[in-house]
Amino acid sequence: MASLGLRTLLSSAKAVAKRGGKMVIYSPQPNVIEVLKVSGVSNLIPIKDDLPSALAEVLS
Repeated sequence: MASLGLRTLLSSAKAVAKRGGKMVIYSPQPNVIEVLKVSGVSNLIPIKDDLPSALAEVLS
């Protein structure tokens, strides 16, 4: 995942949050999870492996 992709995720999450919503990353590939964790994005945008927990996070 390139830095532009990380920037896009963060700016999208910020825009969604401004409108009162929540963003979740659902079921990314293992190498993408590693990049999200190392970059700190996973601290700002939750990563969920299954649909029920992703939906629960967004709807909470």
